Amino acid sequence: MAKLSVNLNKIAVLRNTRRTGVPDIARFAALAHEAGARGLTVHPRPDERHIRREDVFMLDALMRPWRPAFEFNIEGYPDQRFMELVAAVRPEQCTLVPDAPGVRLLAQLCEPILKPVRKIIPPIGQIDFSVLWVSIIIGALLVLIR
Repeated sequence: MAKLSVNLNKIAVLRNTRRTGVPDIARFAALAHEAGARGLTVHPRPDERHIRREDVFMLDALMRPWRPAFEFNIEGYPDQRFMELVAAVRPEQCTLVPDAPGVRLLAQLCEPILKPVRKIIPPIGQIDFSVLWVSIIIGALLVLIR
């Protein structure tokens, strides 16, 4: 696993927002390599609001002379399209992310409930237990109601 893998998603968001091709993702990838990073990370989503599918292939070609010492990490939800992309590029690392369609909406709807619980029960060792506690409380209330 790379000691430092630079995530290019925010660079891609900025580029996509401007719709001018600036900033150039390939330039930032090369800068990361020149600065001593040990890898690049991208998270291509189906809506392509960050890294686009074509970016992944461009980065694959750019990084080919540096690999495998310079790691390519592709993160994403393991749907058919993502798995085909990973099979085509064959990155050194593939991180599966549970961000299926609808999960983001669910997380946004639950946030008002979880926020006050997080004040009472802060994360322990960077693990957020608020969801667990809210689930236990809701389960107990359902038992009492029945």
